[in-house]
Amino acid sequence: MWLEHIDAFAYLFEEGGMIGLPHDKYDRILYMPKAVELLREYYGASSDNSLIPRIDHYLSKLGEDPDVLFEFIKHLSNDEKDALVDFPHYKRAVLILDLAMRCTPVVAAHQPHVGIPPASAKASSAHTIQENSINIRILGEKFLKEYEMEYRRDKKTDVPKSSMMENQRAISVFLSIVGDISSSEITKDHIKSYGNISYSLPARLNSIKGFGGMTNEEILRNHWRKVVEGDYSQYPKKNNGTLKKEFGTVKQFLRWLKKEAYINQELWEFIPNVSTSHSKNDRELLTQEDYRLFFNSSYYIQGKHKKPSDYWIPLIGIFTGCRVEEIASLFKEDIFKDSETDLWMIDINENLDIKKRRKTKAAIRRIPIHTQLIELGLLGYVNSLSMKSQLFPDLKANNDGRFSKKWVDKFNRHYPAKTKGDLIEKKDGSVVMVMGLLTQCGIEKIVKHPDGRKTSKSFHSFRHYFINEIDRMSGGDDRIKNFIVGQSYSGERVSNYIHVGRDDQFAMQKLIERINYPTVDFSKIRKIEHW
Repeated sequence: MWLEHIDAFAYLFEEGGMIGLPHDKYDRILYMPKAVELLREYYGASSDNSLIPRIDHYLSKLGEDPDVLFEFIKHLSNDEKDALVDFPHYKRAVLILDLAMRCTPVVAAHQPHVGIPPASAKASSAHTIQENSINIRILGEKFLKEYEMEYRRDKKTDVPKSSMMENQRAISVFLSIVGDISSSEITKDHIKSYGNISYSLPARLNSIKGFGGMTNEEILRNHWRKVVEGDYSQYPKKNNGTLKKEFGTVKQFLRWLKKEAYINQELWEFIPNVSTSHSKNDRELLTQEDYRLFFNSSYYIQGKHKKPSDYWIPLIGIFTGCRVEEIASLFKEDIFKDSETDLWMIDINENLDIKKRRKTKAAIRRIPIHTQLIELGLLGYVNSLSMKSQLFPDLKANNDGRFSKKWVDKFNRHYPAKTKGDLIEKKDGSVVMVMGLLTQCGIEKIVKHPDGRKTSKSFHSFRHYFINEIDRMSGGDDRIKNFIVGQSYSGERVSNYIHVGRDDQFAMQKLIERINYPTVDFSKIRKIEHW
């Protein structure tokens, strides 16, 4: 069993001595539970009863840092601690921890006495929490590192860089508002204050006068008091979707603190619930006139597209309802003919070797190809590609493995210039509007409503319309509908690699073939099979 974790074991120990402890203190702390587990698995079953001497031996290699010693001893059982009482390195570690506890103030790096009293001692929950109290900033770093390790273990790949940055930002804001306190000092009032202040913070902290050129992390680390106490009513606020993500990360952090016995209350209950129904409505449906303007534009009729992705991704989008990343990350081999049904299919899959991920397990699916795509030359285009080619070789993955990021920015906002918004300043000082592909075709991207809301049209509007149409035509058959669009139904995760048989594929094809866009004359679209 222990061989499954030999990489972690070798990272800490080798027969007869220590090799390569992580240089970072918090990496060491995170490895302590695994170290204890591996020692038990490897030496606990040995015939010479060497577990206790081995534990003492490795304690001698951990140095004199109370935090590291504390985390190691904390995960020993009471029986193991009783057996270690007369061993020299355990006695030395207990002395270091006792001294650290007496010399450390209340808002300390930590109070490292948990697990040291005799096994017979019965400490109360409140007493355990107080003894287990650690500075909240240290715990924030520990939580993020542990999250990263668990993600890597479960997903067999690294956390996407953008997700990690979002988590770090959420924890940074929380810690800045709560202040420099220990875990035992956190109360519901801290959490309520965090929720209230979060609603008032501007979407971009570096837009505040005096903070220009600084990152969010620098602002929060060096000027958090000004951030917390300032009045930012004139600045744009975070949308509900962003707040919901940030609150979700902090809730996860508070649950982790409770699980690890750093707090004894369910403090996450005091974080506000954020409704995103309003923000989801911000996705405006395209009208039939919008579809005509786009697909019967000069780009399609005269063949003005310079890259296959610009031509094919929107077409595949309107006839499959796929998310833009699902289309952008396709490879030639993902377009295939099913040997049982004789239907041409699109295979939406994962490939973690190239960080190709799906949003959910339900998103892994196979979708019949609409005959309109075949008539427009999709199969001819696929056949023109080399064997292992991406479907769109002009798209390159970013650091998070996303193939669609630059493309969808170009589609939704700026094309062809590189700019952070819809305005770009020219060398002569003049400012011009840089239009996205939708806007260039005459589509009004922003829609203003009588109640003051503003909604926008984007690539995701294709999927929004497609799902509405499939839902309307499926007659309440959520199972087939969700096989097509890659969603869950009745709380169940679905994957048509497992569930979809011959009859289901034909049912999916029948629904997809009913999708049509009556205002678009597809016969006018210039057929381009080779690029």
